[in-house]
Amino acid sequence: MTGFNNLLLPPGLHDAEIFSVDDLGVLPSKFGPKRRLEVVFRVENDVLGAYRAERRYHYTLGDGSHLLRDVASLLGRRPDENFDPKSLVGMRCQIHSALKKRVLNESKVLILGLVPARRCVFPAKIECALKKLEKALEHSESSQ
Repeated sequence: MTGFNNLLLPPGLHDAEIFSVDDLGVLPSKFGPKRRLEVVFRVENDVLGAYRAERRYHYTLGDGSHLLRDVASLLGRRPDENFDPKSLVGMRCQIHSALKKRVLNESKVLILGLVPARRCVFPAKIECALKKLEKALEHSESSQ
């Protein structure tokens, strides 16, 4: 897919945009054939270009489904019965990613969770912690 680098997204919290939502149709699974949905996230990086990360879901908004949990988190409410997952395209969010080691030393990016961009307070907390650390260092240096 053009516009993306070929690197794996590093583990951590990332500001992202939902790039596409694709109905993959019915695919085999360990629970039998299930309809699947793929959500592709775009994570910008000034130096390396954009990363691509995706998450696949069972295409159901039933109670307990991962798709319902993540969509409700993004919307701030439970989606109605006429909800179209493609309406998420372009939405800003924050994703929590990890790397899963696979056979033959290959790795796969796992999307562990996502929240809407307006709830992303993690960078602000880091900035606050850094300011406190700087003040503590200044105080430590001045007392020596």
